Amino acid sequence: MSRRPAPPEDFVCPYRHGCPHLEGLSAEWVWGGYQERALLECQYESQLEELNGQLDQAGRRIRELERENEQLKARLRALHRGQFKGRRVPAAPEPEGPSVQPRKRGAPVGHPPWRRPRPSRIDQIVAVPAPKRCPHCQQAGLRPVAQIHEHVQEDIVLEPRTWATCYAHEQAHCPQCGRDVFAAGPGELPGSYIGPAAKATAIYLRYELNVPVRKISRFFADFFGLTFVPASSYGFERQAVRRANAGRLASRVPR
Repeated sequence: MSRRPAPPEDFVCPYRHGCPHLEGLSAEWVWGGYQERALLECQYESQLEELNGQLDQAGRRIRELERENEQLKARLRALHRGQFKGRRVPAAPEPEGPSVQPRKRGAPVGHPPWRRPRPSRIDQIVAVPAPKRCPHCQQAGLRPVAQIHEHVQEDIVLEPRTWATCYAHEQAHCPQCGRDVFAAGPGELPGSYIGPAAKATAIYLRYELNVPVRKISRFFADFFGLTFVPASSYGFERQAVRRANAGRLASRVPR
């Protein structure tokens, strides 16, 4: 195939801005678009090669993880079988003499049974009349028996109410302080509107039984009608620490 001769240096195509063979399109514009598409194709080929490389690398990684997963599953199955395999009970040798019956479970014959100790005091006696019908077969016309059957039952006593105490203080004037003073009464916490029993119970629930402060305040409100905000439980603890430290310091002061 013969090579086309190169145009002269001063040659200018008359169809540069509108070629009839290109349906009136500019030859310069068509050539520029051709070069841009060629450049884009090169970029796309480079990106495609890079993506293919990443895909191959991801496939190799997936196959490695699958092999590791199968190995871990095999180890887990072996460990599970080793921990939970059935224990084989060795066969007991047959006795040469006559067969002996196995002993029944429980205490030996004649051994006294264990019973809960009877309470030292009886707070209430409830007289229960004899039944009119048998509770087992519903037979009527039962005959009374002179013997009394006693059944002792222990339970706790809950009194869902508060105990309000008004301390009427007699005051005295201190010439050194220049003010009237009064002493604390038995079981009184001066300046506190909640008594020591309630505070001690709240502290016990909080630090011995790990009950949240919101449930502590709900417990006192539901059972005793004593309402306080949950943050008061933290105040109970701080007051107990302060009073304990004050009592410790007072015991060290020489008299």
